[in-house]
Amino acid sequence: MVQINRRDFAKGAMGLFGWGMFAGGFGGCSLLSKRSGPNLVFGIISDIHIRTGENESADNAKKIMRRLYTRDGHQGLLARVYDDCIVFERRDFESMSQLAEDWVVPLPAKDPMQFSFEARVGDSVPPQFPVGAELAARITTGKNRGGWGVKSEERRVLEVTIPVANRQGCGRVVDYAVEISGKSGGIDRKFAFAEGYHRSPESAVANKPLVFLVDADLLESKGDLLIKVSPRNGFGVAGEALGCRLPAIDERRKNSV
Repeated sequence: MVQINRRDFAKGAMGLFGWGMFAGGFGGCSLLSKRSGPNLVFGIISDIHIRTGENESADNAKKIMRRLYTRDGHQGLLARVYDDCIVFERRDFESMSQLAEDWVVPLPAKDPMQFSFEARVGDSVPPQFPVGAELAARITTGKNRGGWGVKSEERRVLEVTIPVANRQGCGRVVDYAVEISGKSGGIDRKFAFAEGYHRSPESAVANKPLVFLVDADLLESKGDLLIKVSPRNGFGVAGEALGCRLPAIDERRKNSV
């Protein structure tokens, strides 16, 4: 085995997996997938802070859902560097198990990169909801986050309970695409990270339904609502959608008075 300093190792990692994935840590991919890249890369860059503009921060202040805590992830890579290759062992440190077979990257690395995003996206398997799974939707109340000149106050909230999608054989479920269309016009498209997307498939948090919340009065959708939710993997490839209907928000308000 040869030794390599951290700077050279970082340069090699960026060449193999790409700068965006290396620097950001999360590349929207899964360590469980045979042809997927790392979510957390080597711990060389411990924390990345991305600044958001004022408009985006104000939009965040209007959101109802809590911020997702992601600093308790338990998956990573162990790397062994040899003269002719780098071996990446994919480990789950929560269950203390090996996620899948090792990645073996020959040196020197050449194009096309073996584990590049483009090479993996076509082989990715989308997650699917279990047979018989159903959405549940209702109008309730909740407080927005507030800040950036936006007052935190009680709001009418559309709540959609999303069942856990199947993670077997498809890597992780990273997020859910939510489409809300109104019978009287308007459409809203939202995305919500899956609960426990960064945790072991066996962990309790990774098997909790997701409660999606959005300010009902800020929706473009009008009239009776058709709500569709699709589970997506780290490549943005979606499984089949579940759907449900909800009577017009204004009618629900009138009937509740």
